[in-house]
Formats: sequence, C-alpha cells, structure tokens
Amino acid sequence: MALPKSWAQVLTLMEEDRKLKDECFANLSDFDRDRLRAASTTTQRGVNLGLLSGFAFATFLLWRKTRIELADIRNYHSTGPIHVRYADGREQIIPNASNVIGTQSRRGLFTSTLRGLPAMVSWIILGAIAGGATGRYFANRTLDWDPESSARIAAVKRRLYVAKLRKALENAENDG
Repeated sequence: MALPKSWAQVLTLMEEDRKLKDECFANLSDFDRDRLRAASTTTQRGVNLGLLSGFAFATFLLWRKTRIELADIRNYHSTGPIHVRYADGREQIIPNASNVIGTQSRRGLFTSTLRGLPAMVSWIILGAIAGGATGRYFANRTLDWDPESSARIAAVKRRLYVAKLRKALENAENDG
C-alpha cells in the first residue's frame, strides 16, 4: 500500500479503519464493550501519569543542574584572582567584575537550560513508555478477569486483525 499523499487521504483511511472496527465490535455485548473501554482508559491513564512523572523528574533535574551551574559561576566570579604577578616581578591588579555577574548568570541559565532540553525530552519519553507499560499491564489484568469475556474479546480482535489484513491486501492489489 502506498503512503497517503494528503491529509484528506489520511482522514479517509482513519474513517475506513473506524468503520471496520465498528463492524467487528458490533457483535460484542455491552459488558464486553465496557470492559474494553475500561482497559483503554487504564492504559491512557498510565501513559498520562508516566508523561507527568517524566516531565516532573526532568524539570527537577534541569532545575538542579542549573542551580549548581549558577552557583559555580557566582563562586568563580566572587573568589577569582585579585591580582596577577608576572615573572619579572611586577604585579597587576584585576578589576572587580561583580557588575558582570548578573549578565553571566542569565547567560549561564539560558545555556544550561538549552543543554538540558534533550535530557528533558528523553525523560518525558521514558516516563511515557514506563507509564504505557504499567497501564497496559493493569489493562490486561482487567481484561483477564473473566475468562469467557476475554475469549470473546480475543476472537473479535482476531477478526479485526484479519479484516485489516484483507483490506490492506485489497489496497495493494488495487495499487499494483
């Protein structure tokens, strides 16, 4: 199947997929549909909690790293050398740079924040993955609670998978 060339084709494919799902899930009882919705909600809640925890942890680490770097900058400027002694014996006084510290701190904050963004994105993604895995685990426990209902839901999922494969095969034959 060729890739869609426009958003209209993407939306059409999504609509066809939704109709296929509705046809396959039409034979399920209300109890089974409610269990599927509950499992879906559980998975989504896990992903959302994972995203939130990943964002919170990444923000904390970025804040901590920035505070440490700013303290290092301030410490360097406050305890820097006061004078320089050359080999020939002369001594030159270094002027006080305390008026530049504010600018340096802001520049350091900006630089450290930019350097921390890739790590922040990584922690957010890791949080989402961990949350999705946890949510999926609890969703499977929800679905496996009643063996008869689980068998019916699994059969419907297999029919949906076969229907999607048939649809993809038809599209491939029509394209080729």
